[in-house]
Amino acid sequence: MDTNFNKINILSIFFFICFTTLVYFNNTYLFYFINYLGSFFPSTFWIILTEFGNAYILLGLLSVLFIRYPVLTTRVIIAMLISTIIVRLGKQFFGVIRPPGVLSLDTFNLIGNPITLNSFPSGHATTISSFIGIFFLSANLKVMSKFFLVIFLLFTCISRITIGVHWPFDVLIGIYTGFLSSYLVIKYIPIANTLSKNLLFNIFVIFVFAFSLLGLVTGRGSYYLQSSYMFIILGYLFILLILIQLFYLYKSKSKRVSEK
Repeated sequence: MDTNFNKINILSIFFFICFTTLVYFNNTYLFYFINYLGSFFPSTFWIILTEFGNAYILLGLLSVLFIRYPVLTTRVIIAMLISTIIVRLGKQFFGVIRPPGVLSLDTFNLIGNPITLNSFPSGHATTISSFIGIFFLSANLKVMSKFFLVIFLLFTCISRITIGVHWPFDVLIGIYTGFLSSYLVIKYIPIANTLSKNLLFNIFVIFVFAFSLLGLVTGRGSYYLQSSYMFIILGYLFILLILIQLFYLYKSKSKRVSEK
């Protein structure tokens, strides 16, 4: 059994190295190819998709889930924190130039302003991957649910290429980084149970959630004007869902008290 497991690990690492090398040496070609295919879809479609890699939306969603699933949400927060640190260090250390800073702007489809600096790795791809990675690896989801999560993840990450701001290699390493962060949290950092019950951590999380919800309802967290209205709607929707959950918790607690 252990031998088979080791063989699977070796094959996985071999596949990872081969696939990564293939993408790296065909980075520009793959960028043009994926970017061209993406041009057949409306710009708004890719803008909305790419914003789901935005930390404001993901943290806003976590603020809703935290009340019912504190441990799972805490795992996601830790994974996102680890991946964010890796991304920030990677961007500063490698300093890779984005496609608009290398390629002629009239040779590919660019949505929004031309951003040129700190391309590697993709922050959006890393963030959404660490978010989905925890649910994929630790939550008891059905196969079909996992399938749709993976499809949504891939489209969200590909959107970074179709809007013209990241190389395929940036996105690929971003996905690996996000899932690696999730795996490390689940396998080697089992502190979610303790942290989710810690008062200081809960206060910190509430401030983070409040900041993200503020960014949503004001639309300031959006990278694009077209998605700012979506941010505002989601912000108020998340707040409404939080209030509904708190109301039912209060009602349930009051009922238990009256029964005593």
